[in-house]
Amino acid sequence: MTNKYLPIIFAFFLLASCSGMNDIIQDYLDRGEINYIGRPDSLLSTGGNGRMQLSWLAGKDPRVEGYIIYWNNRADSVVGKIDPDNLLKDRYNFCIFDIQESSYEFELVQTGSKGANSIPSTVTGSVYGENYVATLKARDLQQITADGDGVKLTWGISNSSKYVEFTYEKADGTQETCRIPSQENEIILSNPKPLGEYSYSTYYVPGKDSLDVFKAPQVVDGNFPF
Repeated sequence: MTNKYLPIIFAFFLLASCSGMNDIIQDYLDRGEINYIGRPDSLLSTGGNGRMQLSWLAGKDPRVEGYIIYWNNRADSVVGKIDPDNLLKDRYNFCIFDIQESSYEFELVQTGSKGANSIPSTVTGSVYGENYVATLKARDLQQITADGDGVKLTWGISNSSKYVEFTYEKADGTQETCRIPSQENEIILSNPKPLGEYSYSTYYVPGKDSLDVFKAPQVVDGNFPF
């Protein structure tokens, strides 16, 4: 090949390259400028028994009209509306019901008119159910001793339960139910029926917070020893 053809070949490839680049640029121009609306702020999740609540600040952008919540890698979603006249309320709350027990990452996008969306905000959270309940144990009642006209209950240390509900027969034939916080290791019951029946259940709140309180499967019952 002689050198006299090289400028022609170079010009051909240059034109082809420019044509391809122009097509790419035109594609972006056709899409128009991406104009994001206000992003949801301070997104929080609170799990419960087969449900999950998300709460967030919608912000001040008047273009915000609604939201989409995604989970399961966007396989599941729910759509809601936001009242533009009430954008500055403390927090928006939405509860997802009938969701399987598992840990999830939730993605929240605020939506507006003409298809405008916000940049997503994400948060993780856990939903609880039968598997969690199956792990819960009754708090250990270590000792029952006489204390004047009453009895003293001594409990084992509980690092995870929330409280115990203890029901017992009183000397006058009535029943009394008291709630014993997990921080209490001793409690005195007044005027129990001699050799009377008692029963108690143990309740849990998973994590730092939860929408629901969960009851341990085992209900412990017995009789006072005197």
